[in-house]
Amino acid sequence: MSNCRNVLENIVLQEAQTQLKKLAPELQKRYNLSDVVAYALNRLPPMYVTTQKGWVQSRSRAIKELNNQVIEAVKKALLSARIDPLKQREPLPESELACEPRTLVLLQAFLGNPHLRWDQLPEAVERALNNVSLGGTTKSSTPGRRNLDLHTYLGKKRHSLPPSSKMNMPTKKPASAEP
Repeated sequence: MSNCRNVLENIVLQEAQTQLKKLAPELQKRYNLSDVVAYALNRLPPMYVTTQKGWVQSRSRAIKELNNQVIEAVKKALLSARIDPLKQREPLPESELACEPRTLVLLQAFLGNPHLRWDQLPEAVERALNNVSLGGTTKSSTPGRRNLDLHTYLGKKRHSLPPSSKMNMPTKKPASAEP
């Protein structure tokens, strides 16, 4: 079912982020964004689409007709989905969570831009890589997350061939000029 998406996921995610940002930082820590989004989505009508045209039409309809319902569903989620420190949480494995909205949230945190949209991603990555190549660093500015030095991370990913394998690589011989 990878070609099937719920239009409301992005809309609810954005609304949940907006409402959470209005709370004091100490209150924000009491919520898990995924719990808030799941709670709200479970109280809204599903709006699954399989085509780009369906996505555009359904998204437009959702914004026009369901905006108040989305706001209310997120408010109810904030009242009901607080983290209970006495409960043992066993979150879903990362492989089960792979989806566009979650990936965008992770990229926003990694690149230090909470308002980053998919259409802005190529330029944001290019800026980060240019900053690294110029000797600067790109650090995540998300509170509560460990700052990540992108330059160090990229440095760890570079692999070079061992000297012995470089010696055995075929080389192109120049054409000799024979009379």
